[in-house]
Amino acid sequence: MVETQVHEALGWLFRDVSRDDLGIDGLVEVVDPNRESRGRTFAVQIKCGHSFFSEETSEGYIYRGSFNHLNYWLEHSLPVVLVLCNPDSRICYWIPIEPQYVERHQKGWSVVVPKSKTLTVECKHDLMNVVARPLADDVIPLALYRLVMEKFPGVKIAQVLEIPRDFYYFTELARHDGKILLITYIYKPTRKLDVADLDEVIEGRAQCITGCGWDSHPMSEEVRTVIFLVAHTARELELSPEVKAWLAESKDVDLYRVTCNFRFGVSLHEVTDDGGLVQLYDQRTGAPETFGWKAS
Repeated sequence: MVETQVHEALGWLFRDVSRDDLGIDGLVEVVDPNRESRGRTFAVQIKCGHSFFSEETSEGYIYRGSFNHLNYWLEHSLPVVLVLCNPDSRICYWIPIEPQYVERHQKGWSVVVPKSKTLTVECKHDLMNVVARPLADDVIPLALYRLVMEKFPGVKIAQVLEIPRDFYYFTELARHDGKILLITYIYKPTRKLDVADLDEVIEGRAQCITGCGWDSHPMSEEVRTVIFLVAHTARELELSPEVKAWLAESKDVDLYRVTCNFRFGVSLHEVTDDGGLVQLYDQRTGAPETFGWKAS
């Protein structure tokens, strides 16, 4: 059913990979009317049967799944589109598996597959937008660069030619207020931060310092590790007691929590301890201004 719609309604190519893959049933390649391709491809997971249409809202059909599949789809190198096929009407409904559409529950997750999105020529432009959209890890570093510039007035971020050849693991190397900052981010779209993630950053820091020779020739300034924890909702940014204890003992590590939004461009906003959503920073002091906004 999906192959027929992709070929006849969209004029694109469909490749069946269901026999050889763990959670993907097919690959769809976008081609133009001249049958030329630009290499734009997305993966599809297909679900067919009456049971997938048993839970319904006015907007669409609710699909529920396990975290194992969600992790696999969100971390896939290609955009993943979930397709629900009605065996009676033969209509195929779809939704891209992206964090902003997913509702997380204690034992699983759900997504509403809209009735308005079908594998028809009317939705062709929407599908092309999905395949053309960059993945989160492609754009978070760009948004983080801007956030660092706004949050730390007067910060000097090392440009490409200024970065030591053996500097790696961290997103940015910066100097601010007499300190050297090793800046990185942790983005876990389906799992909360744990101590193992922080230990990995410290291990990366040690390897970076050794590679750059800073262990044998120490820097004159204090070196601090700056971690930005990135998630789509404030609830995902809640820290466990173990993580809080780890941070309390690590005097040279600063952790900031930020939400990300990819619906309208790319933006990162810091979440304060009281749940406020930072909109602006004072360009002299770096003090945050929330305007009373709360993170969702």
